[in-house]
Amino acid sequence: MPTQTVIVAYVNAPREGKKNGSIKTKGGDYYGVPPAMLSQFEQGGTYQVEYSTREFQGQTYRNVVSVQKQAPAPSTNGASAGAGAGGFREVSPAVQLNMAIHSWVEAGISSGQVQFSDEAIGDAIRTVIKGYRDGTAALSQKSNDMNDEIPF
Repeated sequence: MPTQTVIVAYVNAPREGKKNGSIKTKGGDYYGVPPAMLSQFEQGGTYQVEYSTREFQGQTYRNVVSVQKQAPAPSTNGASAGAGAGGFREVSPAVQLNMAIHSWVEAGISSGQVQFSDEAIGDAIRTVIKGYRDGTAALSQKSNDMNDEIPF
């Protein structure tokens, strides 16, 4: 069976009525994953996966058969490729908002404060968007308290 080293971008639980979940790699490839194996994957992790393939309606589907976590590649200065000073890279406001939505909703689901349902997740996303926009708007407003004139 073929093997591949992958970096996981997303781990997806099985959809309603489906038997397998999936992972999406940083390269954009999807692999079907049995539910019992999903807990072995985490976002950003590097794994050696052994997988089977099957053709269906002209498309190749990959299904994970076994997985082994790989050690991350060593970094010389802690910065990722393409990162600027301090190891961070500039991202657009839209990407910043998507990152906020993902992390806050994921934290809500993990803590049990947000139920794993379409309605509850939708409400959480709308709340995050409103809070994010209100917070960034407040940060971008200029304060009128600052007076640059010298008092003499």
